[in-house]
Amino acid sequence: MSIAENFTQSSQSDSFSVRLKNWSNYLSWVVVLIALLVLAGWQFDIELLKRPLPGLVAMNPVTAILFMLSGVSCLLLAPSVPSATKRKMGILLTLLIVVIPCYHFIQELFGLSFQIDTLLYSQRVSNNSGFVSNRMAINTAVGFVLSGIALLLLNFETKNGRLPSQYIAIAIAFIGLFSIIGYLYKVDSYYAYLAYIPMAVHTAVGFLLLSLVILFSNPEKGILLEFTGPYLGSITARILIPVAIIFPVFLGFLRLTAHWSGDVSTELGTAILILSITAIFLVFILHNTVLLNKRDEEAQFSKKELLDLNQDLEGKVAERTKQAMQVEKRFQTVVEATPNALILVNHMGMIELVNREAEKLFGYQRDELINKSVETLIPTRFNGKHPHFRINFFENPEARTMGAGRDLYAIRKNQSEFPVEIGLNPIEIDGAVNVLASIIDITERKKAEERFRLVVESAPNAMVLVNTEGKITLVNRQTEKLFGYQRKELIGQDVEILIPARYRMGHFGFKNAFFSKPQNRAMGAGRDLFATRNDSSEFPVEIGLNPIETAEGTLVLASIIDITERKLLEVSRLKSDFLANMSHELRTPLNAILGFSELLIDKRMGALNEKQLEYLKDIHAGGSHLLQLINNVLDLSKIEAGKAELSVEKFDLIEITEGVINVLMPIADKSNVEIIANLSGEVRHVILDKNKFRQILFNLLSNAIKFNRNGGKVIIETLIVGNNNFKLSVTDTGKGIAKEDMKKLFIPFVQLDAGSNKEHSGSGLGLSLTKNLVELQKGQITVESKLNEGTTFLVNMAMRIDEDLTFIR
Repeated sequence: MSIAENFTQSSQSDSFSVRLKNWSNYLSWVVVLIALLVLAGWQFDIELLKRPLPGLVAMNPVTAILFMLSGVSCLLLAPSVPSATKRKMGILLTLLIVVIPCYHFIQELFGLSFQIDTLLYSQRVSNNSGFVSNRMAINTAVGFVLSGIALLLLNFETKNGRLPSQYIAIAIAFIGLFSIIGYLYKVDSYYAYLAYIPMAVHTAVGFLLLSLVILFSNPEKGILLEFTGPYLGSITARILIPVAIIFPVFLGFLRLTAHWSGDVSTELGTAILILSITAIFLVFILHNTVLLNKRDEEAQFSKKELLDLNQDLEGKVAERTKQAMQVEKRFQTVVEATPNALILVNHMGMIELVNREAEKLFGYQRDELINKSVETLIPTRFNGKHPHFRINFFENPEARTMGAGRDLYAIRKNQSEFPVEIGLNPIEIDGAVNVLASIIDITERKKAEERFRLVVESAPNAMVLVNTEGKITLVNRQTEKLFGYQRKELIGQDVEILIPARYRMGHFGFKNAFFSKPQNRAMGAGRDLFATRNDSSEFPVEIGLNPIETAEGTLVLASIIDITERKLLEVSRLKSDFLANMSHELRTPLNAILGFSELLIDKRMGALNEKQLEYLKDIHAGGSHLLQLINNVLDLSKIEAGKAELSVEKFDLIEITEGVINVLMPIADKSNVEIIANLSGEVRHVILDKNKFRQILFNLLSNAIKFNRNGGKVIIETLIVGNNNFKLSVTDTGKGIAKEDMKKLFIPFVQLDAGSNKEHSGSGLGLSLTKNLVELQKGQITVESKLNEGTTFLVNMAMRIDEDLTFIR
């Protein structure tokens, strides 16, 4: 009960201080109100407001102004006001409160003509009522000077905790009280420094209120703390001080009243006064005695309560201590029996507990680690960052399993580093968060992982390690080469990043099915598979899958090879087989058509009219064109398959060129195209494949004629280049080739004027075959063209190539 009362008393003391501060504000407004009423009295000539007691001195208007400034200044300088602007305004007003009465002293001392106390309502102030002056009294001026100083020092506190403003406020209170007692006892000298300038009664009341405002502003500091505290001395003072002030004054007033009436003699009145004072003090002494005894009794009872409570607590503490020791012993047993190193760290980062496994792991004795910083066990290169991680953990403590997060390292007493895995568990001890760290040495695991990584890295195939979540955890350099990614771009990504978008949805199901029942899958087993590179290009692959069981769960190691070349070879073989079969099947009837058409054209089977002869020539030309197309396709497929052979021999280049020109001349004449040959004598005898060179010339010249304009020209030139090279150029004056079409020029089966309105027939194989035939003989072909001007094909070749030259694509 008593303990609760102590708390209640402390709370009551705080509440009492708050009430006094509130009263300080209220009384400030009362002082301002009194000043306003007095000013209203002077303004409207209301005697009751100027002088509450008729025939006595009135409050000077300047005095009222000073009281109003004092009240407002108290409100602005109160400790609870946080505004610096308001405080500055309060100080400015306080300076006025000091300066005005000081000037009043000077004017009285030196008899100055300008009298500041007659500044307002000078005529009414000068009009003395009953020879009583209305000017500011000297003791009033002293009171305002003291009030101004007290307000300036309102919140100033000395080193020993004293507030000078409170002592000045007591002096101000005595000035006011002195004048009030003078009025009560009808003693002029009490309330007037000079008989002709007395202090007004409401001026005295104003000073008394102003002193209380200053005292109540800081009730929890200085001498007022002794009166506002919860202690017995403070309580006694709060009772006796008002009694010591009020009752003697009141009894003295009664004594003088009886004396003035003449009903009581001086001796009897004095005896009654002394007896009354004695009786009143005895009553209050008795009251305080009872109060003190009651408090002492409560203190004794509280002491007994505390002793009983202490004994009970000691018993409970002993029991809890025993239980705690048993729990601690069990905890210590568990900690010591744990196969992992355990370290308990407090929120300051200091080690509080280690087990024997920690001693073995780090090479320290237990007492070498207790109360040491946990950074002792962290390598120096990580010490700068570790305190930051530790502080973040304690700000948001939550369990962290082993293997979560970054690679971790520890350091032994002998300064050797080793990799570790650490599990963290926050534990609350005595209201503070600690962390229990479980540590294992993973050196051997790291070595095994490194061996595994080296095996994977040195594998000739692309190797990708994927976890159960489908995330890529490891790749080798062959994977980087195959897929065009940097290693860091793949780690942590879904494995579907390597799968074409059209297969990704289906792959999720296959992946989940594999991990639900993991088993080895050899390469080539199952469906055709495709992968996608960083540049989004697709390519066929074969994949072997090998599940690996680890502490982190099942992983799958995928071995991937690009089978693009194999697929191309297979396609090439199939194409070659197809073309060989088709060429045989097509050539047999074509040869029959060509043979019989030649017999008919030669009229060996009888005479023909012109119409029949024309039709037969068309049949023979169409068959020849088809046979040439078949031959071109076969030649192109042989070159692409790397099966083309060269028949190198020495021949006359000029003779071959003129022969091709003669063959094509009828076609040129029919198209009204002129063929001009500028053949250098320096380029004559060459060692090349004659038939393939003839085909190159034939294709280029026939193209130049075909795509020329009516009345155009074809210019064929040869020129020696260097010691062993020559340049062959074929230029036409046709419509030219657009820049965007140049890249399609040598693509098989593509015609630049293809479409429903094409001007020239053809298979689109001529230029593609020509390019391959040139490159087969280690030459190079280029094109220069301008729209509406013409096109030039340039062939650069060696005049002599080795007879054993082979071409491998």
